[in-house]
Amino acid sequence: MTRSEIERLELKLERVKARYTKDKATYDLYAKQKAEKERELAEIEREQENLMIMKEVLEKSSDEARKNGKQILAETASSALQMVMGDSLRVDIELDHRAGVPVADLDIITTYNGQETRISPNDEGGGIRDLVSLATFLATGFLVGGDNKAPYFLDEPTKFVSEEYAEKAAHAIKEIIDYSGKQAIIVTHEKRHLPSLANCAYELEKDDTGTTQSRRIF
Repeated sequence: MTRSEIERLELKLERVKARYTKDKATYDLYAKQKAEKERELAEIEREQENLMIMKEVLEKSSDEARKNGKQILAETASSALQMVMGDSLRVDIELDHRAGVPVADLDIITTYNGQETRISPNDEGGGIRDLVSLATFLATGFLVGGDNKAPYFLDEPTKFVSEEYAEKAAHAIKEIIDYSGKQAIIVTHEKRHLPSLANCAYELEKDDTGTTQSRRIF
């Protein structure tokens, strides 16, 4: 082999070494990036698993909280309803999910001769719907109010309650408000029962000039 041939082989060898060094550096870089991506993927999978576990725990906690809340609301509304209209009526709340959204359906259970019938508050007269709505609204304050002592503002709470039940409805409202420990400011045209249960009452009237005047009744 001549010297020139040896030099050409050495040159090729140097080129091969240079290419090998370059390819190895590229391979090492890709291997390092691959390892980093695999670690990131593993971390994401762990986080995803943790999130799924947290979601499951939160859903179970939420369901349990909803069940407890349901019981409080149903018992409060039932007590108010029974105080006004008798022990044959009670409130039942059914929890469900629709399109992935939690919902609650409220019905009235009436008992007659040992037979229970489920009816909608909208189908009954005498102001049952308003009474149940008011009781559940006030009871909601027990669940989410915490130490919030802001007063209740009630506008015509017995507007659709029939005269037959007006007095008992007023007493039921007072019982719930007293239990809450909060003050209540009530606006009403009903002048007999609700005002008689208040600590103080004012009557508002417009004079001949159209100006609203207030007068303390007691």
